[in-house]
Parts: sequence; structure tokens; C-alpha cells
Amino acid sequence: MKNNQLVLLVIVMVSLLPVWVSADDQVDWSSLNQTQQTTLDRFRDQWAGFPYERQQRLLKGADSWANLTQEQRMAMKDRFKQWKNLPPEKKKQLRKKFNKFKNLSLEDQQQIRKKFHWFKSLPLQKRKQLRQKWNKLTPEQRKRIRKRYRKMRQQR
Repeated sequence: MKNNQLVLLVIVMVSLLPVWVSADDQVDWSSLNQTQQTTLDRFRDQWAGFPYERQQRLLKGADSWANLTQEQRMAMKDRFKQWKNLPPEKKKQLRKKFNKFKNLSLEDQQQIRKKFHWFKSLPLQKRKQLRQKWNKLTPEQRKRIRKRYRKMRQQR
């Protein structure tokens, strides 16, 4: 009998755990430092209603923002402006690609970042040439190139 009561108590406690966690894990606005409050001021009135996970993402973003140089902040604002002006279908496509990227292994992500930085380091004219060349390829040709590239990477 005692074992049954103990099992029942554990089941009830485990089922209530998400309620306790979500209630206790809210970040109170007053606990934010001055820099975080300034950065996130437009969310002040809604802050208490945000889920804990969203609060944490916003805090992480505010802390990152505080560590950027003025030049980096301007570049970030420009990218955000570009994002806002994209059509919804393009945003959906980019989100899908980003999620696909996030699901790659860390090694594959690093390899992609490395190639991206290499590409960005090229002179603008060279990047344009490479883009034009890539865009002229048929889907089948692109597929073969990707396949060859993967094979080369696996042999290393």
C-alpha cells in the first residue's frame, strides 16, 4: 500500500513539474541590468507574459548587442532592414535553410562557415563571376558537384 502511495505521489509531482518550472523560471524585469533594460525597453510591457525560453533568447541577444562595436551594430541594423523587406515566401525559404543548417553536424556547420568566409574574402568581381557560373549550371550539374565535394571531404 505504501509503495502505491509513493508511486502515486511521484507521478503527481512529475506531472506538476512543468507548472512549477514555468512559474518559477520567469525572469523579472527588475532583475535585468541597466544595459539589458535599455536594449529590451520596447518589450517592457509584455516581458512578464513572455515564456521563459523567449526571455532567455532576448537576454542573450541583448548581451550580444552590448558587446558589438558601433560598426557591427550598423551592419546588423542594415541586415535586419533587409530581412524586414523580404517577401514572406523568401523568409520562409531562408528559415527552412537555416533549420536545415542547424540540424547538420558541428563539423559540417564549421565546414560551411569556413567556405562562406573564404567566399566573402574574395574580391567582389570574383564572387560575382562564381555566382554567375553557379547559376548557369543545371540542377543535375550542381548535384554532381556537391556529390564530388562530399566525396572529397570524406576522403580527407
